[in-house]
Amino acid sequence: MPNAEKYKDLRPADCPLVRVEWRDIIMDDAWDDSNPDLDTPDGFIIGHLLENGPRDIVIASGYNYTDDRWCTFHVFPATVPEIIQLLPVPEMIEEEEPPSD
Repeated sequence: MPNAEKYKDLRPADCPLVRVEWRDIIMDDAWDDSNPDLDTPDGFIIGHLLENGPRDIVIASGYNYTDDRWCTFHVFPATVPEIIQLLPVPEMIEEEEPPSD
């Protein structure tokens, strides 16, 4: 959760209204050839851009004018996933057939 205090001096007129789009992950632990292809879902949010930093993008899709504060925060990673290290594939050991009598 972002620190709302950090954005207390910002008002909606100070922050551009933006649309953030992303592709999300999907996982299926029972996937096999009988299932349809897995396709990553698309998402979007419309809100005020509070921060566009090197690590995070912070959007607020609501502002409470009664209490004069932001609400409904959304925090997204600013970078796409990256493969950190390619791991070696273990060598498969084939089973020996039992000797025939």
